[in-house]
Amino acid sequence: MNIDEQRDQIRRFGFSKVTGFLNPYEVEILKRECAAFLNRPHRAWSEYPKIKYSREYQQVCFSGKNVTVALNIIGINGEVDKILGRVLCTSPLKELLCNLLGLGYKLWQENVRRAEAGGKGLNLHQDTPGELGIFILLTDTQDLLGTTVFLPGSHQWPVRVKETGLNALPINFFRPCLTGFTGSAGDLCLFTGQTWHGRYRPDSMKEHLAIAMSLYPVGSRFRMQKPQDSILNGLDPDLRTLLDWNNGVTHYEDGWSLITGDGQRANSFYNQDLNYINGRIPFNRFSFWSLVKLWCLLVVLRRKALKKIKNLIKICIGRPIAVEYTDY
Repeated sequence: MNIDEQRDQIRRFGFSKVTGFLNPYEVEILKRECAAFLNRPHRAWSEYPKIKYSREYQQVCFSGKNVTVALNIIGINGEVDKILGRVLCTSPLKELLCNLLGLGYKLWQENVRRAEAGGKGLNLHQDTPGELGIFILLTDTQDLLGTTVFLPGSHQWPVRVKETGLNALPINFFRPCLTGFTGSAGDLCLFTGQTWHGRYRPDSMKEHLAIAMSLYPVGSRFRMQKPQDSILNGLDPDLRTLLDWNNGVTHYEDGWSLITGDGQRANSFYNQDLNYINGRIPFNRFSFWSLVKLWCLLVVLRRKALKKIKNLIKICIGRPIAVEYTDY
């Protein structure tokens, strides 16, 4: 794996691929154990926001028609912990991660995901600013059906998905421009959370299995969860540090956590090139991006105005207004 080449791919396109990162023996262990994780008792996705915003490190499984996910798989099986520890804490990937994120980064939600046959997929969206995602394929994926797809270079755009007035954008609208994480079991993908990404609906006859993990560099705010001491004590020191609640992190009453590291911002790609990661590229007042920003603003204002008018009409005719929470 050429570190400079991988770094350049992430900077230019927002993602990069590493083929053959895991050997067949490791893949078989992960497939077997992850299948066992996914066969645990399932919860409905309506309960996910409560778990997501909790500070407790919960090893639970959620299932629906589109996707089944087992959360926080580190600490369940020693063989899986050993393999993921090798992935995250040994060279060459550790050297690349330090090059991208600097020192002191933290790990959040290492999950296994099964895209269910015949599911609907996931529209284009962005993750939390500063987040670096890692995917590991556990099944051969030679086409885009059921796999994660990216809009190359979109992490550099000064327009957020949510600024369009939508939480996610229709994936088929951008289909000609998208590229996906295809390859063989054991391949690995790195991507910035600000790259517009989604998932095509799977083939009706296939299931797609992958491991997903997220890393945050020093200076990031995210909702960190606290693993039990019994889990941390069973991990190798380097992997334990990535999950350690008490090491290099400040926690706030509102549920957010700030990664402080050693108190100094690391000399890393993420900190040197925040314009690329956070999409803060300057643009001229009358440029293409200024028109996109204006269009997004008008769309948002129109949606808000229509919502207020609708609520006023309901109040005037005396009908109750239903309030629905949606996380994504």
